[in-house]
Amino acid sequence: MSLDPPDHTRLHKTVAGVFTKRRVEDLRPATQRIAEELLEAMEASGGPADLVASYALPLPVTVICDPLGVPDDDRDQLRG
Repeated sequence: MSLDPPDHTRLHKTVAGVFTKRRVEDLRPATQRIAEELLEAMEASGGPADLVASYALPLPVTVICDPLGVPDDDRDQLRG
């Protein structure tokens, strides 16, 4: 999102085939499961919760990385 062409264009082409309308719809159950797990983890940790760090950042990173097969250990680079 923060890259300018041609870097953005190159990266967009890399993932565009994975995130078609049908594929995104197929991801809905997994996305809902991930969202619920993140919310449950925030609740279990007590409070107060950091919504950005605990939910808003990990949700899209996980949803994007899972179908692309990005290992968990490499996902912190994307969060940055």
